Amino acid sequence: MSKGKKYDYRVVQQGADWRVEIVRQVTSKKTMVSKQQDGFSSETKAQTWAREALKLFTENLSERNKRHSEKRALKAKQLEQKKHDQALAKAARLAELTSTSTDAASVWKLPSQEQAEEE
Repeated sequence: MSKGKKYDYRVVQQGADWRVEIVRQVTSKKTMVSKQQDGFSSETKAQTWAREALKLFTENLSERNKRHSEKRALKAKQLEQKKHDQALAKAARLAELTSTSTDAASVWKLPSQEQAEEE
């Protein structure tokens, strides 16, 4: 699989003016315009703007991805803590049930059993 650029720019002439498009490679054959600016008087001005805009665009995208990644990590940690707390609560309930079940058996002894124990 070829490792190409995900984002790039292209400069297109419209009559006397130039337009810059920041494009994203969606699939191997399909691209999508993420940002565009038109009205440049020369191709060199358009290319200069495109390089700066592409750099800024990818930096902002990278920062946004970091923030989203941190949120996902925090959410995963909270979910893990919640599962751990639920497991502890379940273990505590189970321990409580097993300890009270032996006490309950001694409470429900038949009178004949009590007499046998006294002798």
